[in-house]
Amino acid sequence: MNLMFYWDEERIGFFRDAAENSAYYRALADRIAPSLRKTDRVLDAGCGLGYLAGEMLRYCRSVTAADCDAQAIQALRSRIGDPALHALRTDVFKMDLSAFDVIVCCRFASTREALEMFRKSGARTLVMIKRNEWHHRISDSASLHERTAAEAIQTLEESNLRFTAEQVTLSFDQPFRSEKDAMRFFQLYSDRVDLTKQRDLLRETGNRAFPLCLPVVNSLTIFSVYRTKNRNPQ
Repeated sequence: MNLMFYWDEERIGFFRDAAENSAYYRALADRIAPSLRKTDRVLDAGCGLGYLAGEMLRYCRSVTAADCDAQAIQALRSRIGDPALHALRTDVFKMDLSAFDVIVCCRFASTREALEMFRKSGARTLVMIKRNEWHHRISDSASLHERTAAEAIQTLEESNLRFTAEQVTLSFDQPFRSEKDAMRFFQLYSDRVDLTKQRDLLRETGNRAFPLCLPVVNSLTIFSVYRTKNRNPQ
């Protein structure tokens, strides 16, 4: 099975249910907040459905949520209720970045790609959110992620840029309307033929709308990278 991620109606529906029944993105924005100022113009690069972008608006002047996926941007535009949130379908690597004060890459782009964007921009700060794990939790695959916190630390230390790193653990449970929906979710994201092990991960919630959920805990590192060149003081 090809596990390359892309957005479609089913994936958008599952992700929307998780994001809108969780405080995950609010909590993540709260952790990013120390890097933001009320006057900042922020770029959320590779924004996906834009839930983090919406939460960051509490801490800054405006957010441009940019992604190359048409369906993701269409879904975001259908939800926009704040004129300070701009949804843009584009290749962020080809954008003019001179207008932004902060660039945020939440599990998007390699560290080297993000740093190249930062160097070409007028931004004061680059915020990167990286996974701490190497493995695919849902699929039980041995495939490795190349965009982890460990890779970021190594690259940043070589760059001679000043940065801070904060590890966080946040719950982002995936709710389901039925067991049938849960099995479809596992089919979309798993490379296993026998889904018995995945079914055993489900938990009852007592919620009529979403009677089942898949408990998910994301272990992340939030990096703030600064324009001034200096070794990490930590």
